[in-house]
Amino acid sequence: MRTKLTLQILLTIILLTGFCLPTVTGQSNASRAKEHFERAVSYVASDDPRAEEEYKQAIADRRGVYPAAWEGLSRYLAHALRFEEAAAAWRKYLQQTNEKVGPRALEQLKRLERGASLKSQSDKGTSLTLEERLELIKLVDEFGSKGDAVPYAEKAVELYPESANALVSLAELIKREQSERALDLLNRAIAFEPNDPSFYVVRGGYFFWVHGNSAAAELDFRKAIELSQGSNASAWAGLGDSLAREGRRDEAIAAYRKYLSIRPKSAAHYDGEIRKSIEMLEHGSSKP
Repeated sequence: MRTKLTLQILLTIILLTGFCLPTVTGQSNASRAKEHFERAVSYVASDDPRAEEEYKQAIADRRGVYPAAWEGLSRYLAHALRFEEAAAAWRKYLQQTNEKVGPRALEQLKRLERGASLKSQSDKGTSLTLEERLELIKLVDEFGSKGDAVPYAEKAVELYPESANALVSLAELIKREQSERALDLLNRAIAFEPNDPSFYVVRGGYFFWVHGNSAAAELDFRKAIELSQGSNASAWAGLGDSLAREGRRDEAIAAYRKYLSIRPKSAAHYDGEIRKSIEMLEHGSSKP
């Protein structure tokens, strides 16, 4: 009788343990996954390459279902210019996320896929058009580390030495480290395309931010305004900055207000900064 009772107790314990074990194991895996994910985020912040393995381990511990980790892994891979892998990880994120997938998330996938295609062709030595090379430069600069896009821009200038767009693209990337060469590239671009207002805007920005020469910047911004018949919003903003630095407050305010009246909708996020500049000038302060 006692033996039978003991067997029943043991059977009950085994059954209870069997039901509880998956729950305990699941909780343990979720906890480990969270730890790996948090380490990955920390490693990314310190530019530690161990971040990739931590993201992958977090995903494995959640049996492949961990949207936040897929998102983080995708961004990490994109930063390393591994666009094809980054696109695959981003698709996983889109499939698993509980958040509404908006246009920006879909556009991110489109950019990653485009980067994968263009970089693959470039790495294989496949011929690319100038427009494709400029697009690749922009994507590499957007996703990669500082300086990653320079070799691609150098190649574009080598292949298209008389392309103003190629020259400006390289100048923008090297203007801090190679300021004199950047200015030479900008001057050459304007020599090739003297009637394009956008190139004067870029050189005006160079004079203002790199050389600190607001007078030279003003001349270029005014030239861009003249060539665009007053329609280039960036030129008006740049002119406002130049005039404000020179202490010409009323003229600067007028330039900023002109910018606000014609700026494209895509630039609306700058409105707050421009209005703050106007307010400072109206109260007698100059912009820094």
